[in-house]
Amino acid sequence: MRNRARNVVAALAALVAALSLAALPAEAAAAPSVSLLASPPVVTFGEPVTLSGRITPWHAGETVTIADRSGNVLATATTAAQGKYSTQYVPRQNVRAHGEYNGASSPTIKLRVRPLLTVRLTEVHVFGTAVVRGKVRPLVPGGKVDLTLLNGSRRVLQRTAALQDGGSYSREVPIGEPGIYRVRVSFSDPDHAPVTVLSSPATAGAQELHIGSSGPAVRALEEGLAELGYHLADAGDGTYDARTADAVMAFRKVQGLDRVLTVDASVWRALADPRIPKPRFSKPAHHIEVNQTLQVLFVVNDGKVTDILQVSTGKPSTPTHDGRSRSSERSERENGIMRGTSGGGWAPALRRRRRSTPAPDVEALGY
Repeated sequence: MRNRARNVVAALAALVAALSLAALPAEAAAAPSVSLLASPPVVTFGEPVTLSGRITPWHAGETVTIADRSGNVLATATTAAQGKYSTQYVPRQNVRAHGEYNGASSPTIKLRVRPLLTVRLTEVHVFGTAVVRGKVRPLVPGGKVDLTLLNGSRRVLQRTAALQDGGSYSREVPIGEPGIYRVRVSFSDPDHAPVTVLSSPATAGAQELHIGSSGPAVRALEEGLAELGYHLADAGDGTYDARTADAVMAFRKVQGLDRVLTVDASVWRALADPRIPKPRFSKPAHHIEVNQTLQVLFVVNDGKVTDILQVSTGKPSTPTHDGRSRSSERSERENGIMRGTSGGGWAPALRRRRRSTPAPDVEALGY
């Protein structure tokens, strides 16, 4: 009887305990927790990222703190129905963040920030110098950008440019041939996600030129010819005159092109990959050579062709014979052997190249 009474009491106690547990909310028995998500996980500088999550046990009106690894508060949010929360934050650089609520912490997430990078490609002319300009934000002291110049899909060259005050950068790049050019610019540093942008296309066309033309294309043409040694006084003035036409004719002759005084696509292509003439004779150290087949004159200094002029050596009825001759500057002018050189004649070119030894006469070798 006594055992029976004991069993009844135990059963009643168990029933009371079960009823008490059933009366409590299920959340009351769980430890608090908080979650944290970022959308999108990578943003461009100046753009916001949405931070969201929920707490359990859930309650509306609770405050969730979002902090970095050092405990600095990045943002706060208030929970709504079902314990959910959402807020926006604008990071300036990469950061690891977690949510905090009622002593609980969420797993850490990484927010990544791409710098705002801009690029422009301007002043694009064949055989000219184009300019790449742009800016990086935020300011990154001591930073630099990597530049890749593309002609179509072909990589032409790579350069770097240092960031200046205000985060701007500028770099000149040579344009060596016609085509459609772009610049790919990349930037990276330890505090930000890497970023790459591509400029708008710029066309360096094979512009047709003639006497009377002017502008950047003519200037680029003249500078290209002068760099190759074609005699052109006042190279780079941007005006296509008789001097320019004379240098173009000399270039066309050496390159085996049609002998006309204008510039077309064939000239631009040849300038991109020109034939470089070499002297036939090594001595004397300073002399001129007249190639009667090509109808050009080479000024030779120390074994290199330093000036090239187009000439007219005579007609079948009055030919100029091959061989050697030594003539003074005065006699060359009087005899008119170098007729047809409207670019200033061979004597000024030779004298300019031989400032240290302005000898009064020079040996000419014709072939």
